[in-house]
Amino acid sequence: MSVFAHYRTLHPRSHRNPRAGSLEWRRIRERLEDGSTVEELCRAIDGYHASPFHCGQNDDRQKHLGLDLIMRDASHVQKGIEFLDRQPPRVTSKNGANIEAALDILRGRAP
Repeated sequence: MSVFAHYRTLHPRSHRNPRAGSLEWRRIRERLEDGSTVEELCRAIDGYHASPFHCGQNDDRQKHLGLDLIMRDASHVQKGIEFLDRQPPRVTSKNGANIEAALDILRGRAP
């Protein structure tokens, strides 16, 4: 399933052989039945990975990036898409180098 494949691009060791009866599989299927598209589910995954809070910049320094969380219900999927849509556009140079990342390093905020 392409949603698992997309998630594995960010977590290569996760869900190598997804099982049809797994919680994650069931939740993905439920979101598709709710009317979400595969593209929307992938965007939700990207959105959670773009959220500083979900990437561990929170009081507990805990990451909240599990596929079961992202696919929990339609509301979680929508939040993920909104996280992605709220991201400022990345500024790149003519050759594609990321200017924002370079500026962060110069400001002492290395990734």
